[in-house]
Amino acid sequence: MTTVPDPFFQAFSTRILRERTALLAARDDSVIAGESGHLAVVLALDEARFLLDVRHILRVSPASWSPMPITPGARSDAIRGMHGYVSDLYAVFDPAPLLGLSVLQAANVMLLLRSSPVRIGARAALLATRVVDIIPVDVSAAAADGDGMVRLADGSVMGCIDPDRLLPPAYAPSSFHTPAPLTEDTRP
Repeated sequence: MTTVPDPFFQAFSTRILRERTALLAARDDSVIAGESGHLAVVLALDEARFLLDVRHILRVSPASWSPMPITPGARSDAIRGMHGYVSDLYAVFDPAPLLGLSVLQAANVMLLLRSSPVRIGARAALLATRVVDIIPVDVSAAAADGDGMVRLADGSVMGCIDPDRLLPPAYAPSSFHTPAPLTEDTRP
């Protein structure tokens, strides 16, 4: 069976790759493409809009996953299944219930996330209805405030998704390892 690529998705993917390449080329600079701050993807979760820093994103693709058994203690309302990419398995999450919203009615896009020191060995992907835009914004202000809200250039306020804060409670508690404090007999 041959599938014909969606031209809108192809154009969007090309744009993401161009902007991601520019971000990587300028990763040591504080200014990206002439704008202050960082780039963030505007995600639509049904009617709600949230920001996700592009530094968290490994890949954007059409949503696809396989069902999987859910570990006791994990958020079964948020875990949809698993997805395989380049020999790695990713847990596929619906972020809406984790953000206090109802389960996504239309999950059309999947964002594979980069690994993180907080999610040791746990690969994750987020579902979204669609990716609306990519905008320059300083999402670090939302992390510093702790409220997860970012004021945009037009004066509007939008919630910011921090995968390192959002996802660990969704996994079973044993999925994450907290390093033991160093004692006299364990110091290097």
